[in-house]
This record gives sequence, structure tokens and C-alpha cells, in this order.
Amino acid sequence: MGDFATGRVGAALGPADDPSEDDVRQAFVDVESWLAAKAKPMLDRLRPPASAAGLQAVGALHLPDALVWALMLHDGGVRVFDFDIHDTSALASSQAQPGGHRAIGTSAVDDVQLCLERDQSITARSADGSCAAIASSFAVLLQSWRDALVSNRFVFLGEDEGFVEVG
Repeated sequence: MGDFATGRVGAALGPADDPSEDDVRQAFVDVESWLAAKAKPMLDRLRPPASAAGLQAVGALHLPDALVWALMLHDGGVRVFDFDIHDTSALASSQAQPGGHRAIGTSAVDDVQLCLERDQSITARSADGSCAAIASSFAVLLQSWRDALVSNRFVFLGEDEGFVEVG
């Protein structure tokens, strides 16, 4: 598992106030500004907003508002820590797994899935079945990523290497 998934970035992220759509938009403004200055190839990967049909296709999945709002900004191409967040097409075609979790992203560095659990928490699940708690919600994950970038806790080494925590 990558640095974040294995806990080398820190303990699982705890609860935070429920964010608004404006909070999610601001997180993306901050992330995109950081990417423009320090990781232009990752900025260029961001896809356009999800279509109405794409959003309708994931509507029955009971995704967290923060994830839906993120899809309304970029339907794919979003990397949060080690994970590439799935687009609406991949989400709509995914199946809930035994235990109720659903993959919402894939690690860019190893064979790990970012999963939304039944309680809306976020975990990392590897192919061998191991599972690590990541964040109490997608909103907390996204806000933590933004905070990590703007505080320069990560550097971008390239598309293949991704982001690495410094210090």
C-alpha cells in the first residue's frame, strides 16, 4: 500500500463538521491552485464535470454529498493522496461488495482500492483482504488532502511516482 493507505502519512482522519458544497468547491480551488504551481501534469488530468446522465447513473448508490459535489466539478482525473477517484461510469458499474463496501478509487502506486463503507467512512482495501481505516468521510479525506498540499507536506515527483510526503 502507498504512504497514505499504510498510515505512514498519519492516523486515520477523524470527524469534521459536515462540509457544504461551497466547502468542497473551495477545497478544489485550493487543490487546483497548488497543482497549477507544483504539479501541472496532475492539473491537466482533471476531467470536465459529470454529465446529468452520469450523475443520474450514480444517484441510486447513496454516495456522500461531498463525493457527488466532487464529481460535479471533475468526473475523473482526481487524485487524492495515492488514490485516483473513479468517474461516474466506473462508479455506476461497480458492485457493492460483501460487507457493503464499494470501491470509489484505485491506488496509483499499488493494488489497493479506496472504499466507501456502509457507514460512509473511507478505507483502503488491498487484494489480500487487509483493510485500513483512512478517514471518517469522503469530505474529511478531501479536506485533509487540500490541507496537506497547501501546507506543502507533499511534493510531486511525476505522474508515475505521484506525491510523496516530506519531512
